[in-house]
Parts: sequence; structure tokens; C-alpha cells
Amino acid sequence: MRAPVGLTIAGTDPVGGAGITADLMVLRAWGYHGALAVTSVIAQSTRGVEAAWPLAPEQVAAQVRSALEDLPVAVIKVGVLGSGETARGLAPLLRAWRAATPAGRLVLDPVLRSGQNGAGLGGDAVAAAVVESLLGCCDVITPNGPEAAALTGLEVTDEASARAAGRRLVALGARAALIKAGHLTLDSPDVLVWSRGDGEIEEARLPLPQRHPFEVRGTGCHLASAVACALGQGREVLAAVEAARAYCDGLWASQAQALGQGARVFVHAASGQEPG
Repeated sequence: MRAPVGLTIAGTDPVGGAGITADLMVLRAWGYHGALAVTSVIAQSTRGVEAAWPLAPEQVAAQVRSALEDLPVAVIKVGVLGSGETARGLAPLLRAWRAATPAGRLVLDPVLRSGQNGAGLGGDAVAAAVVESLLGCCDVITPNGPEAAALTGLEVTDEASARAAGRRLVALGARAALIKAGHLTLDSPDVLVWSRGDGEIEEARLPLPQRHPFEVRGTGCHLASAVACALGQGREVLAAVEAARAYCDGLWASQAQALGQGARVFVHAASGQEPG
């Protein structure tokens, strides 16, 4: 039986905790063959991002085109884009893929800066290009509070404002928006907002699991990749997000290891956590 193919479009991580490395680990765990396109070469460690060098938009587009023209890509996860020009350059390729692959699913994790130390990874220029060019390609977009604020122009600080931002992102073209609560008020849940396809909007409140007394790198990468995989298996959006969150919660509890001098990383052993 031929393995399904998942494509990650993201940046590098020398210590293997986030970015393309994390995405490929998740794709493999969920039974996908992982293809990749590098958007940025990033110097980062378990302590955060030190520097980033975005590739030229034509270099990124050429990688994506090579993968899409050769492989039956079923799901795509987009992470760090690095520049607004790269986002705009990818838009026609991703729109063409969506038109040619009706069952294909795309999840965008709009990484604009480092979650650890705030180092810039494209910032507002990428946010503007995502809204302009890529939202219409997204089955799910997975911003945290500051990212949702940059994308929508709204102040996003709590559950109510997260719901408003999710609705704005759906109105702007995304099929669903998962607003992650890591940067919101302490008791805020994750919020999922999605369009049913008949003009009606649904919302779900997703309480956070038990908090752990340590930080882990790459949680957003893992979650977005797992959502893409779950959607590719035919799950509806709420079920896909719930399965992805359960998978990541299992990793957090059992496979977050302190390998470096900063945050922990998820270590994917062959006998590790199975998808939900």
C-alpha cells in the first residue's frame, strides 16, 4: 500500500525541536511520507532564535513546485515563511494544488517571531501577505494570541477576543482558525472557529490540559502538523483538532526531554506516542 505524502514548508532547526525536523517527525508518526521545502535557514537552540536567513522567494517556490509536480501530496503544513514575498510567491502554487487535489488539506501555522525570545521571523510583513494571499488556501490556521492580533488588527488577550479573531480570520477566507491560548489570560482555553460551508459559523472551547512546570520547544509545529495529518485521514475539523491535541498532550507528558540548556524538546522514539 502506497504511503500518503505530507509536505512541510518551513524553516530549519539545528537542535531538532521545531520547524521542519518536528514536522517530519509528526508526519512519520501519523504514517505519512514526509517531503519538505526550506523557507529559512535559522540559527536557533533550545534557548531561542539567534538569527534567520530567509531564502529567496524563487528558491522556495522552486522546491515546492518540484515536490507538487512529482508527488501525490495529500496534506501540506506551512510554518515559518520568512518574508511576505515568499508567501505571495507560494500562493499560486498552493491554489493550483488545491484545485487539482480536492481532498488535499492545508494547515498554516503563521510563525511571525520566536515564541521564546521574540526574535523576528518575518513579523507584520508576513502577516499582511498571509491575509492577502494565503488565507483562502487554509483549511486551518493556528495562530497564538499575538499572531492572531497581527493577522486581524484586533487586540487578542482573552477568550472573548480570541473568538472574535477566529471569526475575523474565517471571514477573511480561512475555513477554520484555531487560536492557541498560550499567550492569553491564564484561564483562557484554545478556541476553534470554523465555517460549516453553508454560511454558518461554529465555535468550540477547548480547555487546556494540565500545565507542566517546564517549557517545550516546537509545540506549535507539532500541533499544526498533527492537525494536517488528522484532516488528511478524513476527520472533520473539530475531530481533527481534538485528535491532534490528544497526540501532543501525550508527547508532552511522556517525551519532553531536557537535552539542551533551554527548553525541552519532544523526542520521538520508535516506540513512542501513537496518534490519537
